[in-house]
Amino acid sequence: VAMNTTRWAVALVCALAVFFVTPVWAQRTASCAAHERLVDHLARNFNETVIAAGIDARGNLVEVFGSAEGSWTILVTIPNGPTCILSAGEGWERYEPKPEGNTS
Repeated sequence: VAMNTTRWAVALVCALAVFFVTPVWAQRTASCAAHERLVDHLARNFNETVIAAGIDARGNLVEVFGSAEGSWTILVTIPNGPTCILSAGEGWERYEPKPEGNTS
């Protein structure tokens, strides 16, 4: 059974966040700010909105933002802590999940 592409992407992002995001890293990174501020910045400057989200093994909120133009940003919010940009880029493609059991 093929895994839903969106679920796969969120799982991958969460796995990366578990290994690369720690409170110490977040506090030392210049690309951290209040969640609302970063979300507003992404919307105003890049037309990005949240397209996927999940909670990683450490309880961090991991969100993927994307735009119709293909730009994307991954945010990680540490419980009771800052929100940080984990990664950003261009060329994001959205795929519609195939119905279960469809192998084509």
